[in-house]
Amino acid sequence: MILKFESDPSETIDSIVDFIESVNTEGSGRAWLINFLEFIRSFAKPNVAYALCNHAEFARDGLSCITYNGWVVAFKIEEEEFVVYSIVRGSLLS
Repeated sequence: MILKFESDPSETIDSIVDFIESVNTEGSGRAWLINFLEFIRSFAKPNVAYALCNHAEFARDGLSCITYNGWVVAFKIEEEEFVVYSIVRGSLLS
């Protein structure tokens, strides 16, 4: 299955990686990114249906959610693509 990121989540990932790299040792941002992508790929399975997000706005848009270390990843599976539409810190959702 193809893993695809819309532009907003791609920018969020870049910001997270840059921040982690700035406060930790060199290469830590890249290591976080590798682990993050492996986690997401573990959910990118064909013929699997996920429940809608608990967050009303995401659910209204038909998005499912997973969490990774406090980050909420809102996605849809569209044909053979696992499309990430949003990545947001869970504490920011109300």
